[in-house]
Amino acid sequence: MADKSQYFEGVIHADAVYTLEEVKKRMRLGAAALRTARRHGLKVHRVGSRNYIIGKEFIDYISQTEIVS
Repeated sequence: MADKSQYFEGVIHADAVYTLEEVKKRMRLGAAALRTARRHGLKVHRVGSRNYIIGKEFIDYISQTEIVS
């Protein structure tokens, strides 16, 4: 049976909240890429000891990045 996580690879829903780890897995980002995104304006929300990203904010951030052709 296939790993269920692969079905969500590359999918971020605007109305969902994700942990940093989940965003990294879904978007196949390394720790350095996520740190860079945070430095360049990606909003991260801290609740207790956990960090979260709102799907819409991630989509907005990606939409504003440079397009590579």
